[in-house]
Amino acid sequence: MTKFLYVNDVIFSLGSGELTHTVGLLNALHRKGESIEFLTRVENLEILARAGLSPDVELDVSRMGRSKVAKRVFYYLKVYVKNIRGKDFIYVRESFYSFLILPLALMAPGKFILEFNGVRSFEVRRGFLKTVISCFNFLNKLLYRVVLTNVAVSEGVNRYLKDSWGNGRVVTINNGTALTSMADYKDISRTVGR
Repeated sequence: MTKFLYVNDVIFSLGSGELTHTVGLLNALHRKGESIEFLTRVENLEILARAGLSPDVELDVSRMGRSKVAKRVFYYLKVYVKNIRGKDFIYVRESFYSFLILPLALMAPGKFILEFNGVRSFEVRRGFLKTVISCFNFLNKLLYRVVLTNVAVSEGVNRYLKDSWGNGRVVTINNGTALTSMADYKDISRTVGR
């Protein structure tokens, strides 16, 4: 049995593609007999249950921090206190703050999978936030280059990563899919090289 730690700091909304994708991915891994621990935000507990996440997926809930920034920083710092040696793979949904795990990925590059949900530089195009995003993108680009593999949630994101961030190992698992069939699981299996 393969042991996954799934790291995703998104606060979900019911019916969103990212919720469907996350629940589908984790349930598909569970159906294949994999062990999954999901480090999630306290705000997600009810919506994950309503969306059909298997009760066998172990939830570790992050509750620390008062401000939005503090909550996200503490969330990623919690990954440092997890026993990643006991996990075969750490599957991380890329966000502004995912670069915080770069030192862990450098120490154990064969364990980390990084998933990209979009192209942030297209989403925010001006002002101070664009400068901040450029800095975070630089650090996340380093993370992109050291992980075992990268997952894009669409072919467009896959092409952007390969064209703009260089030749990293990138596979596509389409966002918003329920991942119920064996064909869907083959995408996940390719991701982890099984």
